Amino acid sequence: MRRKAILIVASSFAIALSVSLASAAVRTAFPAQNPGPPYYAFFAGAPFAEIFRDDGWVAIPFVRDPSCVPLGFNLLASADIPAAFGCELTVEGFALWKNGPAPTDPAPMFAKYSGLGRVPVWFVRWTELQPAISGGVLTIGDLQAMHSLLVGSADIFEAVEARPPASPRTRERQNRDRSPWHPN
Repeated sequence: MRRKAILIVASSFAIALSVSLASAAVRTAFPAQNPGPPYYAFFAGAPFAEIFRDDGWVAIPFVRDPSCVPLGFNLLASADIPAAFGCELTVEGFALWKNGPAPTDPAPMFAKYSGLGRVPVWFVRWTELQPAISGGVLTIGDLQAMHSLLVGSADIFEAVEARPPASPRTRERQNRDRSPWHPN
């Protein structure tokens, strides 16, 4: 019974995602057609709360060369426009946009990432990271100074980001805001 319920939920999600993506009109490859994501790593504080962790460790995959991250940049802020676009990507991929890339749409509906070889992945203990991010600021230097830091890499790296369709009110607010995928 439980297996059937999981299958139904998974099927519903797949149908909803395919309906959303079916309305996407524009596909752009990065870095060939656009500069890629405006951030350095899959890591962000509130409201995105993109922190990958298990029982004791946090994994921080870098989509751009970590040596290029400005020392004073707050990694919890996620986007760094336009500075991040000047850093070498460690991934390639494509993005699907409803109407077109920024500034037409503020962000893609879907993005697929594939590693370009050894994608840097940094690991730190959650017990060490949690108090460090409690003030809302975490720099690359803060990460480098952590005693538990383990620097590794992924020979094979694949990631997908899918955003649910926005409500009319959300779209209105997004259109007023600066696009996180636009190299201004």
